[in-house]
Amino acid sequence: MKAKITQTLINSLSKSDKPTKSYDIYDTSISGFHLRVYPSGRVSYFLYYRNEVNKINRVLLGKVGSLSLEQATRTAKQHIADIANNIDIQAVKKAKKAKAIELHAYTLQNFLDDKYKQWLETEQKSGPQTYNTIITAFKGYLSSPICKLTQDEIDSWRIKKIQAGLMNSTINRQVNALSGALTRAEKWKYIPKHPFKELGYLSEDSTPNIRYLSKDEYSRLMGALATRDNALKQARERGNSFRQKRGYTLLPSLLFNTYADRMTPIIILSLKTGLRRGETFGLRWENIDFEQKLITVTGDTSKVNKTRYIPMSKDAFRCLTNWKRQTPDGQLSGLVFPNDKGNKLTTLKKSWATIMSAAEITNFRWHDMRHDFASQMVMRNASLNAVRELCGHAKFETTLLYSHLSPSFKANAIALLDDDYEMKVCPTCKK
Repeated sequence: MKAKITQTLINSLSKSDKPTKSYDIYDTSISGFHLRVYPSGRVSYFLYYRNEVNKINRVLLGKVGSLSLEQATRTAKQHIADIANNIDIQAVKKAKKAKAIELHAYTLQNFLDDKYKQWLETEQKSGPQTYNTIITAFKGYLSSPICKLTQDEIDSWRIKKIQAGLMNSTINRQVNALSGALTRAEKWKYIPKHPFKELGYLSEDSTPNIRYLSKDEYSRLMGALATRDNALKQARERGNSFRQKRGYTLLPSLLFNTYADRMTPIIILSLKTGLRRGETFGLRWENIDFEQKLITVTGDTSKVNKTRYIPMSKDAFRCLTNWKRQTPDGQLSGLVFPNDKGNKLTTLKKSWATIMSAAEITNFRWHDMRHDFASQMVMRNASLNAVRELCGHAKFETTLLYSHLSPSFKANAIALLDDDYEMKVCPTCKK
């Protein structure tokens, strides 16, 4: 089908029922530029063209959500210009790949940037995080030829990380991220064989420590966020004073906003809803019902691919109401917490680390806000089944990790034995 590809059209596709099979929507203004809609609900930008020998080729530009419509159209136009100059895009890419492999100069970084990153963004919800994990954890191997990575090197890397005090679970996660990339490299013929396919996992503690905030830590965190917001507002005022004196365009004042930026509302919402990081980053305004005070976590953003509903507490409702009030109308992406370019967030590590330092809170990760939510619920005698539903745990065993925090969970279980004992004793003599 043909249509003018606009942001409104793209947004409508996310609300439509998932198709039974893939289909394309061709743009009426840019020749060959089109959207492909998959049965999973995923939508990607493509460009098809004919090369100099009239052969039809199709090139993936990127996934909707990872690439904005503006970026996709700009890339498509650049490719069209290259094609007009008799440059076959796919042929150029294949030639570079063949030459690099032949010279054994195709590095891990080459593979990640040329091929794997695009595949991750298209096929995995956590693709950007996986890419960042690899380039951060294995920084020393990025310039190494991908065909020369060995199991001995990874074993040595693991030993160094263990000696540095890194947890086995973290090491396993990082190795698994790299292993997934090499699995693809083997499948796509970039390497003849996966170098450490048979590498075993390091043993992990099956009952991990549940980290949650104490009352004092929570108070310090809220204080640090308030101080940070005030500092950013005052910095904006000083900046505008500087601009005004020099005749520059002023930036919008932040003084009348509840929050200076996204960090305070995103942290409060995470603490009060137990949303996973990916669920928070992918949350859209259409998923929030202010009238019913209900948040819908859609299956396409959930780790377990299952839609669930979270009632908003007073703090969560107040937080989102205030954030919505200061969010520009007509925001193209529709995301509740977009990045500065309007696209989906991938990380907030730097800001998070700064806030934790200011609040003097240690060993508290972003994911621990989800632990805090579940822990606070259990310690207030919420049923474990309710906690499981709200958190969206795939297995009840995950929810049971919090059972030791319940003031009544084990006591009620022991009380069942007392009831059984009373039933068996003589009602008259009590013997």
